[in-house]
Amino acid sequence: MRRIWFDEDAQPYYELVCDGCATQLVCWDDSCYDWNLLRGVAEFSGWWIDPDQIDGTHRCPHCRPGGAEPGLVVRPVPVRP
Repeated sequence: MRRIWFDEDAQPYYELVCDGCATQLVCWDDSCYDWNLLRGVAEFSGWWIDPDQIDGTHRCPHCRPGGAEPGLVVRPVPVRP
């Protein structure tokens, strides 16, 4: 699921949550402020993003259709304190 939040300056930022297990994609740069950049980070990290709909299905590497890609190194997502 894609969530849109707004910071104190009314700038939208995006949060990506797996529709299968509710794992959150965590990024530590400004890509959360641009959906296309965040999507690129997610796909590079092994996430599956529904190509047909911006608010479609989002799956982490463990829950993606067919499971993790062969050779894909899946690292735990750090949790922000």
